[in-house]
Amino acid sequence: MNSQGPRWLLNARLTQYQGLLLENPRTSLETVCTLNPDTFLPTKDRDPEHDCIEAINEVYATRPNLRDSPHPNPDLTLYTDGSSFPRDGKRHVGYAVTTTDEVLEAGALPSGWSAQRAELWALIRALTLSEGQKVNIHTDSRYAFATVHIHGAIYKERGLLTMEGKTIKNKQEILKLLQAIWLPQQFAFIHCWGHQRGNEHSAVRNRLTDTMAKSAAMRKPSELLLVTATTTTSLLQYTEEELRWARSEGATRLPQGWWQPPDGGLFIPALLGPQVTAEYHKLTHLGKTALEGLLAKNFYTSQLSALCKSISDCCLTRSKNNPKSGPSPIPGIQRSGTAPFEDLKVDFTDMTSCRSIKYLLVLVCTYSRWVEASPLGLKKAAK
Repeated sequence: MNSQGPRWLLNARLTQYQGLLLENPRTSLETVCTLNPDTFLPTKDRDPEHDCIEAINEVYATRPNLRDSPHPNPDLTLYTDGSSFPRDGKRHVGYAVTTTDEVLEAGALPSGWSAQRAELWALIRALTLSEGQKVNIHTDSRYAFATVHIHGAIYKERGLLTMEGKTIKNKQEILKLLQAIWLPQQFAFIHCWGHQRGNEHSAVRNRLTDTMAKSAAMRKPSELLLVTATTTTSLLQYTEEELRWARSEGATRLPQGWWQPPDGGLFIPALLGPQVTAEYHKLTHLGKTALEGLLAKNFYTSQLSALCKSISDCCLTRSKNNPKSGPSPIPGIQRSGTAPFEDLKVDFTDMTSCRSIKYLLVLVCTYSRWVEASPLGLKKAAK
């Protein structure tokens, strides 16, 4: 309880257990001195001794040899931090990765990101920059620390779900983090208290990292950083036709694998176009025209107009605020969906009474003609 308790239990719960087990005068903890005669029997197949702390570290670690205390003589010592704050009616988000001597990397992130998401991204970048090395990484984020040391293995075992069965927040960043954890040769992730005064080395470096993250948040995010942070870069594959177009336009291939036209921006392959458009729409919930104008300034991709229209039309937030958007259908014309369960028709019909069941709720997919019916006792819109 003294060694692993603070990592797994809240302070209030830990204090309660300490009072019940350690400070209770009616409870005494003693080591059993009775000798088991079986220990004198010679055997070659004797089971190994069980160490609870060692077993917990092995089972619940996201990678072998993961430490929460610094490695001696590391190749790198890094400090990470993320920042998210409003200013002049706009939210600014940034991250920073520093060494003991300099700022290794800092940049702005999409304005819709939270501070926790920015802290995860800072850790991902620190792990990527320390690939193949022995590294100590310090952070003041309990969220990132718990994700690596505690929750990561649980997520891999039961899926990226909460206790209620809902999808966890920052799913994409956590997936990237669980992959990036394996990049360093040896990795120690240490938690240090944030916003501390004094001249201790860790406090000074943590204050510098926090300042650099806030300063970076005021910049304009680069197109490459935005795409890298919001998409699955494993899908970065250009077709032969796209490569021919990029070369004919005089585009330059970047070290990260992207193609950049001469007038700036990024050329997005058709495979990643829907994902990039959807991620930008999540941040702004703009309509088709405004979203297309925003993306056209920074990116090139095929069928951008159709993608913006399709994604904005399927946005639940816009549907709730604009329930009657779009032109009215011509009287007498039944609209048909373009994909299964995109357009549904729902209505009640009467049926022969059976105990308390009097009505039939019928649902029809206008695209696939799939029909579902549910018998009900009440004829209400809430059903």
